[in-house]
Amino acid sequence: MERDRKQLTSIVDLQANLCQFGQKVSELCDLESNRHLSSQDAYDEIRNLWLQLKNSRPEILDILAKLSEKEQLNT
Repeated sequence: MERDRKQLTSIVDLQANLCQFGQKVSELCDLESNRHLSSQDAYDEIRNLWLQLKNSRPEILDILAKLSEKEQLNT
C-alpha cells in the first residue's frame, strides 16, 4: 500500500511538472514574440526545460508500466 502511495505521488508530480513545463514554454514564447528574448535564448531555455522533464521521465514510465500490469492482472 505504501508503494502504491509513492507511485501515485510520482504520477501527480509528473503531472505537475508537465503543467509547469507548458506554462514556462508559453511564457518564453510570449517573451520571444514580444522581442524581450531572442529566438535562440528562448530555444535554449525550452531545451533546458525539456531535458529536466525528460530526466524525470524514466522513473515515471516504469511506475506507469507496473500499474498497467497490475490492472491487467486484476481484470
